[in-house]
Amino acid sequence: PENCENIVTNDAAGYALLICNPRKRVELTSNVKPVVGLGIGLVYFYDLKTPHSKPTPLPFKSQPLTAWHPLGGDLHISDSGAAELYLLSATHNTSSVEVFTLDSASAPTHLSHARSIVHDAIFTPNDIAVVRKDEFYLANEGWFKTGTLASVEVGLGLPLGNVIYYQNDTATDVTGSLAYPSGLALSADGNVLFVLERGIGLLHAFMRSNMSTDEPGTLYPGARARIKYYPEGVSVEKSTGDIYVAGTQKARQLFNHIRDPAAPPPPSRIYRLTLNQTLLPHNPNDAKSETPWRIYPVFEDDGGFHPAASVAAASNGRLLLGASYGASVANCGIEAFKP
Repeated sequence: PENCENIVTNDAAGYALLICNPRKRVELTSNVKPVVGLGIGLVYFYDLKTPHSKPTPLPFKSQPLTAWHPLGGDLHISDSGAAELYLLSATHNTSSVEVFTLDSASAPTHLSHARSIVHDAIFTPNDIAVVRKDEFYLANEGWFKTGTLASVEVGLGLPLGNVIYYQNDTATDVTGSLAYPSGLALSADGNVLFVLERGIGLLHAFMRSNMSTDEPGTLYPGARARIKYYPEGVSVEKSTGDIYVAGTQKARQLFNHIRDPAAPPPPSRIYRLTLNQTLLPHNPNDAKSETPWRIYPVFEDDGGFHPAASVAAASNGRLLLGASYGASVANCGIEAFKP
């Protein structure tokens, strides 16, 4: 599978869904106008229980979309066992959340398009963290979608992005201005929203409010960790609560490689973080000074093995590495990475 920017897992069932876009390089350079024969993105089923298994594409049933650019995604399984995959789509001048149902939560064989969610507050979506059915946090990476101004925004790290909370067709800005938020993930207990601010290399831990006097989706700043490279994606291992941040040490080399596939591939770096939530403030007046983070580098590559990782998803003793511009997904043993 090519250009698998995001990976979501079902730990209980022992599989991963790889969210991939074989035409991403074309779309990035040509998305000012439609591209004939652009096609659609792909979602692969990857069995983590069977050794040496290979990813297989999940066919789309009831698929009304003719062209879309899959970005981030999240898998939601209801209390009744129904499974839905929320995928972000940026198709030229239209951005949306596309919701697909899985025919089986334990062993899906196909996807069916259920509905599209479109809102004025969803304009440059990059990642999504689902709370409940049609209730989620969504990161808009910036203000400008394409062109020179978008390049300037990214290059200067301008804080023109945000995170919104969506529920009942209402969207609210819950973070204020951020510099290119590129990753979202909920903690294992759902009480913390992790937001990766790629433009300035920060990982935020926002406490989700449980006070009835607050508006739904309200976040309180909890703690920040400096990520000393160009981070792209964040994920949480549900069984342990460990956080994984993926990215590259050389942003310029990444941009050169996007423009020219023959250019040297950019390196990759993965950090594993643990968070002591008892050290986070649970309301605006509950100040905490002690750092709650422990940070470990767990993977580093010069680009020859797995260039410019965009996601590191941990599940069932494996660490899966995806890349926005790469020809494969790496499957690594996670125990070897733990101190």
